[in-house]
Amino acid sequence: MSLIDSLPYPLSAAAVRGLADSERIVEAHHEVIAQRSGTEVVPAMLITTETRSFAVVEDRDEGRYRVLDSGDRSDRDDVYATLREWATEQGYGGP
Repeated sequence: MSLIDSLPYPLSAAAVRGLADSERIVEAHHEVIAQRSGTEVVPAMLITTETRSFAVVEDRDEGRYRVLDSGDRSDRDDVYATLREWATEQGYGGP
């Protein structure tokens, strides 16, 4: 099972911040926080490991997270730009 596939869905902002406590994750940043039925949900996040960067977004139909984009750790800015574009397209607002 991949790192992203092992993420529980949905995650709260506090849970996303806590991902950085994992020995496999260097940084986890929630891009968007949504409220659904009084529950906080993070639909988009950026996860960085020692070697890779991942734009991770929710797949509400499947009830899980999926990788939207990824690259080497040095590609972090490009991966983040893809994440921002997705968030804007989904109606979460622009930068």
